[in-house]
Amino acid sequence: MLTVSLGGGWGDCMAAAAAIQYKARNEKQQIAFDGPHSMEPILKNHPDIVFGDGKGDYYQDLKWASQYHENIWHLHIKQKYSYQLGFFIDPTYTVDIFDESGEVISCDESEKHVLINSMSSLPSKRAIPMEIIERVIVPTLLEQGYTYEFIGSHHDHSDSDIASCIQKIRKSKLFIGPISGMAFLAEALGIPRMIFCSSVPYFKDMSFEKLTPI
Repeated sequence: MLTVSLGGGWGDCMAAAAAIQYKARNEKQQIAFDGPHSMEPILKNHPDIVFGDGKGDYYQDLKWASQYHENIWHLHIKQKYSYQLGFFIDPTYTVDIFDESGEVISCDESEKHVLINSMSSLPSKRAIPMEIIERVIVPTLLEQGYTYEFIGSHHDHSDSDIASCIQKIRKSKLFIGPISGMAFLAEALGIPRMIFCSSVPYFKDMSFEKLTPI
């Protein structure tokens, strides 16, 4: 079994997991992914990716664009990792998240509820200004009859438990946030998204489906 390793933020790891999933299915074999603990609730039920094994017959370290020996900055984030595995994936291709019964989890938009992720792990580069949240986003949601809550990184208390956030995303109508690990999770679950792209163009990091870039 091949083991693929990547350190760093779980947003990058979500992109890498999509590439690993594609490779595993294309080659009809499981691949182990040695990544951060935050990926465990995302991959624990995956039939094609064995999370946290690290004991494969072959081992490959994926690198960030700044670590790679070729200039790959111009590629979409998913292609930066799929290229290192020997192919290119479509930027709309996402990693599947499975429940305990083996079914793919996807957003059904059953609740008139909006999730807001106000900042990434690098808030100086990727965040929604609180003035915009307080004066524009929240009043607009309330006027339209939506409820809302904050998830992921936020200035104050919010739900950052990934397993819990998966269950909230699968029922909500809309996700609003900057480019972040939580945005990649929302993307994988297929919820409509409004993404604030303050430091990276959306076409280099996000899937284009159900996306409104700000």
